[in-house]
Amino acid sequence: MELPDTIWLEVCQYLTPKDLCKLALVSKFFNQISSNNYTWQQIIIQRHNRIPKGINNLKKNYAEINCMATRLISKFQSETHEFEKVLHRERERQKEALEYKRLQRQILRSLKELES
Repeated sequence: MELPDTIWLEVCQYLTPKDLCKLALVSKFFNQISSNNYTWQQIIIQRHNRIPKGINNLKKNYAEINCMATRLISKFQSETHEFEKVLHRERERQKEALEYKRLQRQILRSLKELES
């Protein structure tokens, strides 16, 4: 039994935008259903209680925003990785400095013992 498109459109309203994009990859039929502006309008209305003015292709706009967010996250992760490397080097430098001071104290104690 095949369901009418209107039923599929109603079902798609309950999917997350991420799941809706995944659904588009299943087949041509689901690509058309998940790309329907009505579906995206309903998702946005459910989440934000309104549709921003001047937006025509909601799926395309969502995809563009998602790409920008992905790039920002990737940049953040890269910068975090660089920061962690710098932090690791600084910790190693501090350990070496502490070890150097410990050795200095040990040498000074040994010299005092020799003088006694």
